[in-house]
Amino acid sequence: MPTDKQIAASRRNGRKSQGPKTSEGKFRSALNSLRHGAYATHYILSTEDPKVFRNFANDLVNETRPNSAAELEIVDQMICNAWHRRRLSALLTQRVNNAIDQLAKTESLPVPELNVRAYELLETEKPSFAHQELLELRFGTAFQRSLARLQSSRAYDAKMSQNQAKRRNEPSNTLTPLARAA
Repeated sequence: MPTDKQIAASRRNGRKSQGPKTSEGKFRSALNSLRHGAYATHYILSTEDPKVFRNFANDLVNETRPNSAAELEIVDQMICNAWHRRRLSALLTQRVNNAIDQLAKTESLPVPELNVRAYELLETEKPSFAHQELLELRFGTAFQRSLARLQSSRAYDAKMSQNQAKRRNEPSNTLTPLARAA
């Protein structure tokens, strides 16, 4: 049974915080669903592990800490592009390994030649290996562009905040009613 002192302390602590008050705090609170895997089924294939994706997405959100809906959209694009690039990279590696294994069963070649022949074999298949590498590069480039947009947006916001702070600290040319009366 709690004592009167404990009950009073509990009531004091309960009055201290009733959730976020500022719009920024409310926005961060709204991101909790994303951190807990709201997008977990949006980008993953049935053969992929949702926990791996969730951890990846949460890490990227925690690292970038979006401050607005627009920034959250940019981070969402980053997650999508990075996940697709990772998937394609794994696919390309698997294709090369399969081609090497296939050739090793039928031909006795030194490793460097075996690797070259595997890449040549992959170029004759559809989609070509070079085309898939180009797609991987595009996903990587799209990720970098999104990251640059996020950084640029934040730099712009910081500059605008500085300008507003300067304007608040500058003396005004307009006279207040009290100054006019004097």
